[in-house]
Amino acid sequence: MEQINLVQGKGGQGTSVAACAVALKAAGEGRLVRLDGQDRATLAAILGRHSDGPVRPGLILGADTGERFDLVVHDGPSGQGTRLLVTRACYLALRRALNLGITAAGVVVVTEPGRALGCEDVAAVTGLSVIATIPLRAEIARAVDAGVLADRLPDSLATAADQILEFVLTRTETEVA
Repeated sequence: MEQINLVQGKGGQGTSVAACAVALKAAGEGRLVRLDGQDRATLAAILGRHSDGPVRPGLILGADTGERFDLVVHDGPSGQGTRLLVTRACYLALRRALNLGITAAGVVVVTEPGRALGCEDVAAVTGLSVIATIPLRAEIARAVDAGVLADRLPDSLATAADQILEFVLTRTETEVA
């Protein structure tokens, strides 16, 4: 079983939406996926659900029950798996991540127009490779706000989820070989 842990230095960076997107994309590719996190009620709301349980074929939102899954996507830190930092290209978020001493295998940058910092700055400050970018777009916010993310994953978010899955699964295969 593989596990991906999406972590942040401060709230509001996009880890919950990114975790949902990665779980949806992996399940859509035929994997059996469990989505979990520190605040499953928020994850359920992002997915347009009211509580733990099946989200769509291949994807369950809930705590570890001992059932076997191909992949666990965890919104927040966990003791096992690959940890990825999710952050905006923002001085405050980067400062908080560095002050907390967050260790990660790579970084996912939520990009937005008009920011003074870019992906190169995030990579330089964190010392991590940028493995995916998620553009801050109205279509993503609308899908989350309308509770339809599980049914209509925006292309830009699906692309980032693909990049995250490719990085983690390729990295894990290399470590095993």
